[in-house]
Amino acid sequence: LNLEYGKTSSLSATLCFDDNVCTYLTDIDEPLATFTDDGTGCFSVDSQTGELTILANSVGQATVTMTASDCGGTIADPVSASYSFWTNLKTSFVGDLDLGNAMADVYGTHEVGETLDITVRIRAATAMKAFQIKLIIDPTYISAQSCSVGSAWSGSFACTINDPLEEILFVGSNPTSTLSGNDILVGNFQLKFLATGTTSISGSVVSLFDGTVKCSPASPCTL
Repeated sequence: LNLEYGKTSSLSATLCFDDNVCTYLTDIDEPLATFTDDGTGCFSVDSQTGELTILANSVGQATVTMTASDCGGTIADPVSASYSFWTNLKTSFVGDLDLGNAMADVYGTHEVGETLDITVRIRAATAMKAFQIKLIIDPTYISAQSCSVGSAWSGSFACTINDPLEEILFVGSNPTSTLSGNDILVGNFQLKFLATGTTSISGSVVSLFDGTVKCSPASPCTL
């Protein structure tokens, strides 16, 4: 499920009976099944229609479950089926920032000593002339090993790591840039895993100028 925050996608669900007659749930008016989410907060689901709404990147796969109607209590053990999938947010508004894989597992699970390459993507409405992005990591669990320019950006670029240890900074400028759109790949960085546990990466677009929106240190566009 690769969508902007709050966008929806419909499930295609089929219900089959003992006589081998199958029907799409959308083809009948009477509710013969209900849908439930897995409680992770990555998505919500309409209990009657199965329409999914994306809310966050998933850690591992998310799961939606369809349970057949108990027909007013006449069926003691209604059948159910589950479907697992990844939720991946696209950048949703001008100045929005997204990290990690755009599809499948965003960061994954890793062993101590392993490294992980992470992409940095941003959204701009019109020609993006300049940006500054600051990411914060927990040096107890991960350390920054390197950083580099993203494949979509051309112009001046600089990035710093470990100054201080918890900060990764990206800065770009190009007065003649015409780059705009969703999920613009402006940078990359590599992390090394130092200890077991669960950690997160936070960040903000400290400054952005694209002709319509200007994030600033006083009012950054946060991740």
